[in-house]
Amino acid sequence: LNAHMEGTHFFVILEEEKAGKTNQLQLLLKGDETDETFELNRLMKLTPTVALCRKSSKIRLRVSNPSKLTWPSTIEELLVNFTKTSDEKNIHNTNSPSWFKVPISKSSTSTLITIPNLIPEYSYNVTVA
Repeated sequence: LNAHMEGTHFFVILEEEKAGKTNQLQLLLKGDETDETFELNRLMKLTPTVALCRKSSKIRLRVSNPSKLTWPSTIEELLVNFTKTSDEKNIHNTNSPSWFKVPISKSSTSTLITIPNLIPEYSYNVTVA
């Protein structure tokens, strides 16, 4: 697909940004420096649109696909996080978030996502990244 290898992880440390100065990001793969440009600032400015529809025991989302960027800034999956909304009586908020990854559609300008098996009487917070 691209030069991404399964099991490769990125660790980013950003220092406090000074006025008028942007952070430079150095990309290391397996501890070795690369000459690749990681477009973190461009990735952070992405603002996909999300349309949500709740029907009974499922939520359907339509997410606009992000711009296609070159490796290593390529985005291939969306991360969906959903959590049951706590009621005011639950002061300890024991609702654990659930998450899953969805491949970005290559055949459309948007990706359809379904969160199944929800309890119709509950409310949920949904986040897509």
